[in-house]
Amino acid sequence: MGNMIGPYVLYPGDSILLGYTSPHMKWDSNKHSEEAIRMGRGTEIHFAGSLAYRDGHGLVRMTAFRRILKPQRQRFYRIEGEPDLDYAD
Repeated sequence: MGNMIGPYVLYPGDSILLGYTSPHMKWDSNKHSEEAIRMGRGTEIHFAGSLAYRDGHGLVRMTAFRRILKPQRQRFYRIEGEPDLDYAD
């Protein structure tokens, strides 16, 4: 699938908030709301990615993750009970 968000360079202490509109899925409150998911007639939305970064010693490290959207909070969170979906070296 490739890097759909693009490359960014961050320096120690930097942070960015990225917005992203999926070309593959449009929000549908009948399918993606917390209530629809709870009632078994909805679809969860997941976000997965990986980051490569250079630590303070110059070593390139990698972290990967998968998160689930909590519609009522408009944020992605770790998936409870699934520690293997977070990786860092």
